Amino acid sequence: MSSSIIVIARLVAHPQHTDALRAALDTLIAATRKEPGCLRYELNQDLENPAAWVMYEIWQSQAALEAHNQTAHMGAFLATAKAWLQEVDIRRYQPV
Repeated sequence: MSSSIIVIARLVAHPQHTDALRAALDTLIAATRKEPGCLRYELNQDLENPAAWVMYEIWQSQAALEAHNQTAHMGAFLATAKAWLQEVDIRRYQPV
């Protein structure tokens, strides 16, 4: 059993905020990929709903994920994007 953590986050923007959310996600991704313990951080757009994305993340450990959640860039993203989102579903998994 591995200690890595997989996160799958589904984000759906209010249609009028799709472009703004995408720009904020691009900024978040660039900063996050530089973090220690970030093994993968990928954004995928829904083919049927351009306002919906899935973020696929792999973290080296729970501690690395917790450190990510405390970063300034994550805090700034959440503060800014909160009003743009109509749906958020975040799930954590472990490899087996």
